[in-house]
Amino acid sequence: MRDEGDVQKLRRSPDSRGTQRWWTRRRLTEPADNHRNDPVGHDLRTAPVPIFELATAENLEPSGYAFANPDLQTAFGDDSKALRKHFNEFGIHEGRRQLARQTLERVERYRREKLERLALDVPTYEAHILGMVLRMALARDSRLPLSAVPISDHEYDGQCAGLVDSSPDGLFLDLGAGFRPTYRRNVVNVEIAAFPTTDVIAFADELPFESATFDGGVCLAVLEHVPDPWRAAAELVRVTKLGGTLLVDWPFLQPVHGYPHHYFNATEQAARETFEKLGAQVVTSIPPFLHPIFTLRWILDEWQRGLEPADREAFTRLTVSGILDRTEEQHLEAPWATHLPEDVQRTISAGTRLVVTKR
Repeated sequence: MRDEGDVQKLRRSPDSRGTQRWWTRRRLTEPADNHRNDPVGHDLRTAPVPIFELATAENLEPSGYAFANPDLQTAFGDDSKALRKHFNEFGIHEGRRQLARQTLERVERYRREKLERLALDVPTYEAHILGMVLRMALARDSRLPLSAVPISDHEYDGQCAGLVDSSPDGLFLDLGAGFRPTYRRNVVNVEIAAFPTTDVIAFADELPFESATFDGGVCLAVLEHVPDPWRAAAELVRVTKLGGTLLVDWPFLQPVHGYPHHYFNATEQAARETFEKLGAQVVTSIPPFLHPIFTLRWILDEWQRGLEPADREAFTRLTVSGILDRTEEQHLEAPWATHLPEDVQRTISAGTRLVVTKR
């Protein structure tokens, strides 16, 4: 939902489990590998390197096709025949993407430059992807690495891109980067698992960097997934240079979600004070992708998907006025409330009661 690039929504098509999903097609271009500006003024030292390419009949690589499409990974694994069949029947019409091997070779070269610049005293972790060996830094932490699972692959929004592109020769941290669909030479991607765009494998609460290493950084929808977000925030500030800017998105009203766990959402006040107590100056805002409509739609979608067809139909016929004109107690008597499974209630509940016994 944060993709600032040229994204076209395509028609829906069934995946292998009979469900339907929106898929996107990106127009992929790769900048020249040099140190000058392109015709429209982008500094090619920081121009993002596309990780994916459009899959075509001529370039289809089944393993790369599966890697770029998590639903196909789940359904077909490394079954090349099934993957080719899916591409011929659906993918070619949907504009599905695939992981590009040539791009991985370039990313590996840039990753090596970054790690040499950081000079970390940590082991090297080798990830084998598309027949290539990708070498990443691995923090000295017995909890690592975690297994890589399908995870978010959002592009930066305009503000984040503007920050990291503002200093081509600087070095920026992306804490909890996920699987970025583009790769930047001046951004160190930190994750807890080995994705193709991961540079350093580490937990947010114990970063393997010297203090004041980075000119700035981003931490986008990560802190709610950290068991000790206050310690992670302290680490973010510690490794940032004096005067450096951090862009932090910390969700408030969002259902339980994400990898590997979901712990702490935060109010605006809590998020602000967390960093102010670390001596930082904080200015808060609500970007479009954190507008309340995302919360409202997300909760309603989780609710309706948890219901049986008859209850779902009654629930989706509700109007806003129909909800507001009745009390909570009256709504609790409706089938779409009484029949809502407990696991769905835990995902979108108003709160949790704990029964705590001292021992």
